[in-house]
Order: sequence, then structure tokens, then C-alpha cells
Amino acid sequence: MNNYEDKTDDRKETGGMAFARPTSQAPNFEIAWDQQGMTLRDYFAAKAMQGIIPGLMLRQGQPGYSDGEMIAESVALSIDAADCMIAMLKERDKEE
Repeated sequence: MNNYEDKTDDRKETGGMAFARPTSQAPNFEIAWDQQGMTLRDYFAAKAMQGIIPGLMLRQGQPGYSDGEMIAESVALSIDAADCMIAMLKERDKEE
């Protein structure tokens, strides 16, 4: 069993792996080793963060709102958005 297969057990919590691939061999005999990729939850969070950060940057420089607070808020919102997307996928899977 390789790393690609080991990490698929967490699919219920993280949506499984995004961009994972098993070990393969190209026609020129070059070996492409397995890659775990990232979890689907991580991928969704990164995508959500791309839209969240510009909105939060509008608050940059406001009294009492530091860069650290902006980063913490963007991370929390992104993870919440990713969790919602995973929950939507779970619901969709139940309907099918």
C-alpha cells in the first residue's frame, strides 16, 4: 500500500485528496512517484481565501484592527467556508 491509498480514509471529514496521483511510469521510463496532494478541504479553503482577503483588506488600517487579526479572521472564514462546501458535498452524496 502506498501513501496515496493511506490518506483516502479521511474522505468523510476532509473530502478526500485533491490532485492526488498514484505512482506511474511515463513511456520514456521516467517514474512519477505518488503524490498525496492536499485535502479537498484545504483546496476549498485556499480558494475561499482568495475572495475573503481582498474584502478584509478594506478594513486594513482601521483603529484596533491589526494585520494579525486580519490573517486570523481570513483563516477562520476560509476554513468555515471549506467546511460548508464539504457538508454540501456530503448532502449531495446522500441524495444520489
